[in-house]
This record gives sequence, structure tokens and C-alpha cells, in this order.
Amino acid sequence: MQIKLKKKIFDNFFLKNIKKVRLHIFFILFFSFISTILLTIKPLILAVIVNKTLSIFDTNFVNESKEEVSNNIFNLNSIENFIGSYLTNLEYYDLKDYFILLIILLIIFSFLGGIFKLIANFLNSYTRSIVITNVRSELSKKIISLSMSFFNKSKTGDLLSRVMNDSQAYAQGIVSITHRIFETSILIIIYSIYLISTNFYLTLWIVVILIINYILNTFLKKPIKRLELKIYETTSFLSNNLQEIFSNIRIIKIFGNDIKENKKLKKNIIHSSIALFKSQSLGYVEPETRTFLSNVAEAMLILVSILFLINDNITIQGFILYLYIARLLMFPVNDLATQFIWIQRIRASFESIKKILNEKSDLTDGNREISGFNKTLEIKNINFSFKNQQILENININIKKGEVVGFVGKSGAGKSTLADLILRLYDPDKGQVLIDGINIKNIKSTNYKSLFGVVTQDTFLFNDTIENNIKFGRNVENEEIVRCCKIANAHEFISNFEEGYNTLVGDRGLKLSGGQKQRIAIARCLINNPKIIIFDEATSSLDTGTEYELQKSINNISKDYTIIIIAHRLATIKECNKIYVLNNKNIESFGDHDYLIDNSPTYKYLHTK
Repeated sequence: MQIKLKKKIFDNFFLKNIKKVRLHIFFILFFSFISTILLTIKPLILAVIVNKTLSIFDTNFVNESKEEVSNNIFNLNSIENFIGSYLTNLEYYDLKDYFILLIILLIIFSFLGGIFKLIANFLNSYTRSIVITNVRSELSKKIISLSMSFFNKSKTGDLLSRVMNDSQAYAQGIVSITHRIFETSILIIIYSIYLISTNFYLTLWIVVILIINYILNTFLKKPIKRLELKIYETTSFLSNNLQEIFSNIRIIKIFGNDIKENKKLKKNIIHSSIALFKSQSLGYVEPETRTFLSNVAEAMLILVSILFLINDNITIQGFILYLYIARLLMFPVNDLATQFIWIQRIRASFESIKKILNEKSDLTDGNREISGFNKTLEIKNINFSFKNQQILENININIKKGEVVGFVGKSGAGKSTLADLILRLYDPDKGQVLIDGINIKNIKSTNYKSLFGVVTQDTFLFNDTIENNIKFGRNVENEEIVRCCKIANAHEFISNFEEGYNTLVGDRGLKLSGGQKQRIAIARCLINNPKIIIFDEATSSLDTGTEYELQKSINNISKDYTIIIIAHRLATIKECNKIYVLNNKNIESFGDHDYLIDNSPTYKYLHTK
């Protein structure tokens, strides 16, 4: 049942993308059909040219054959009887003019066929870009909607590869492969009708030769998918490795790990290069082998055709045109085989996309909406484990509106995990989180999270102006930005910059100090007008002086908001109304600073550090 459900999800996704571009694909196939028909008219004109040319030298020999002569337009033995009946009524009785007319017709049909083919290819490219946009949007939306447990087990490089590379291959499969298979199939059908109408038994021999050729070509397909999967895997590893290095370059240089990281990176580059080399090598061998097999098939085709000619089972003009069209038939047949090889490659991308689409979020969104935070935020009897390791047990916390509450404990005590449960990044194994008496599982996620603002230890700033970093894409008046910056104690240092709020902060805010970045983060948080603000280890990486400045910012906003401060250093939480001490998966004690100094061994230990 689960397999069927997963298949249905992917099939719906596939059909959804097809539906969005079905009109585009229709016109691609329409113009491709016209182009193919125009191009397959060439043998008709060539038949008249061949017949006329042969008649100049030996009129009697042309029609010598045991085959019954007919006016079938597809019979290459007598095709000139059908076409010639139209051309003899023209005024071009001069032989030179006659041939000029035929050549002009040949050029016109080739030109028109090329124009329609160009239109089909242009539409192909445009439609493929639409599908890529849709797939990347859907994949990104799906990935973002998944819970934190998914990101805990996934690598950034893998996800980037799925969104960027696999979506492109997916679009190639939906649009380009469909286009090419349709086009080659039409050519194969029309050329086959020519051959069958000319000599059925000779065509049977040709079919046998082509089937053998196709079967031999299929042996080339088997290693393709395995190598493509290996390329995707090694590329993902390499992307992930590069992302880790570039994101943590400062740490790498501080610890002098350049050589170690280079060795690791070089190993991944070599693995990726080897996989690419194998794939490219097969890419060189595969077409050369197909060409050799095609040449063998062509030689066999000529041999069988000559035997039929010798036995007067085909006319000489039929023989010439038969070989010409049979050779033309080799190209779409080989192209069709190539498309199936591409399908093997693209299936690897389909599998990767399907895997993400079939992922289920651990969190189920509620359907209730609340207007704000009015009374209490309550944590009742919560247990939580991560990767089979118990993190929190029987946690009970009560936070009233307007309170400043601190969570304190040693590193790894579960303080940030507790904040994640409050924000509903995870659901507890047991127990519940209530806001104004409502279980947060029953509230719409976007509605619930709009009540919160979060300032973390690692503040991320875009390489943009201070103003745009604070606005964060929202439509906010300048007066509101200044007001929030004053509350966050950031307006003064921003005004001291030459460009003020238009100052560029650099990549990840490198032009600002740690304290300045944190105060901008507080201002950005306040712009959203949250009801509850969580400071998650926001001062842990700051020096004492900067921590004091940030504490002043927290004091400024504590009058109007409910504040939760998470820390393992006590300087920022001494003034809290209530402090919860976490130790050994439980709450060891709670109360104000003075009470905990006397009653909590952990708090007393942290205070003396």
C-alpha cells in the first residue's frame, strides 16, 4: 500500500508537470510532424530524378522487374509513374528546366522542413525551461516544508544537486525525449512504409538485420545507469564537501586544517573525476560501437538488396532508392536506441526526485488560528529523544505573558532542544506544548510561528545594506526601522557609519562586529512584531563589554515582550523573573537568581565559573 501511495505521489507530480506544458508539447509534436513529413517527401522527388536520369541512358532497363508495377506513391519501383503524371503536364519540357524544377522543389521542401524543425526545437528549449522552473520550485517547496529531522539526515550538497541537476535531467526526459521519440517514430513509420511497399520480403530481411543491430546496441545500455548513479553520488559528495569548506573557511584557517581539508577534497575530486572519466569513455565507445554495428548492418543491407536486384525482384531505380531510404532509416533507428539510453540516464534523476517527493514530514499542520498570545505558554510532561538518545524527560514549564524567563544549564543539557520544541521544529515523544491552553499541534504552523522572534548565536546577514537586512524582504517604513533599531540599541552605531542604514555589511556581515550583528538581528526580529522573543545563546560568543551592550538591548525590549533567554553563562539571565536549570535530562530547579544560588548545585557551579 505504501509503495502504491509513493508511486501515486510521483505519478501525480509527473502528470501535473505534463498538464502545465501539454499545449507546448502539442505544438512541438505538431511542428515536428510537419517537418518530418516535408523531409520524407525528398525520396519522391529523388525518385523522379533517378528515373529520368536512368531513362536517358537505358529506357528499357529501368522497368525490368518481376515486381508488379503499380501507381502506389510509396512503391519505389514505380514511384515515378505516380509523380511523373503530375510533372508531365507542366510547361517545362526541356530536360534542363525539368531537372532545375525538381532541384528547386527539393530545396523548397528541405528549407520548409528545416524551418518547422527549428520552430519545434525552439519550443522544445522554451518548454524545457518551463518544466525546469516548475520542478525546481516544487522540489524547493517540498524540501522547505519538511521537518528538521529530514535536514538532520540530509547533506546540503545532495539537496543542491537534486534541485539543480536532477530537475534539469527530469525536464530533458519529459520534453526532449518525448520530442525525439515522436520524431524518430514518424520517420521510422514512413520509411518503413516505403520499404514494405517496394518489396515486402526484402524488407523482412532488413527488419531482421535492424533487430539484430538493435539487440547488440542494447548491451551498451546496461552499464550506463550504474555509471550515471555513480556520477550523481560523487558529484553530491563533492558539492557537499565544497559547501562545507567554503562555509567554514575561517575555522579551517584558524585550526590550520588547510592540508587535511585539501586531501579530503582532492579525494572527492578524484572519485568524481574517475566516475566522469568512465562515463565519458563509455560515451566515446558507445557511439563508435553503434557506428560499427550500423556499418555492418548497412553492408548486409546492400548484399541482400543486390541479390534481389540480380533476381529481378526489384527495379534498378527501386534498388537505388531502396538503399537510400534504408540508409536513412538507420539514423532514426539508432537515434531511438540513443533515446532509450538517455532514458536509462534520466531514470537515475527520476529516482532521486521521487525519493524527495515521497518524504513525509514528521509534523502534521493544525487547522486552528489564534489572534495572539494572551496568558501562558506551558510545557507539560514533555519527553524527547533524538537518534534513540533521550534528551529531555518529564519537563514542565510555565511562562506567563510579559515574563522574562531563562533556561540555563551545561552544554548539551537540552536548552536549545527545548526552544526547538516550543517553536515546534520537532514534536515531543510524550507530553504537549500549550499556548493559552491550546495544543500547538492543533494550530496552523505559520500562524503559530508568527508569534515568535528568534535571535541565535550565529546571526546570518546577507551581503546587502543594513536596512535591507533588517527589512528582510518586508514592506516597512523607514520610521519603523529606526524605532526598532533604537529599541535594539543599534541606531547609534549605524548612524556613525558614513552610509548609515545604506552601509553594506559584507558577506555574512563580516564588516560588522559580533555585537553589532546581534543588535541588527534583534532589530530584524522586532520588525516582525513578535509576541515572544527567544534569545538562543545570543551572547555566548561575545566578549564581556559587547555582552553588556547586548544586555541593555534585551532590557529595552523586556518591557513590551515575553522573553525567553537560553544561556550557559549567567550574566544575561540574572535579572530574569524566573530561571529554569536543566541538568541530566530534567529540570533540576527553578526560581530567581538568589533562590537558585542557594538551592541549585548546577546553577551555583555555573555562577562560580
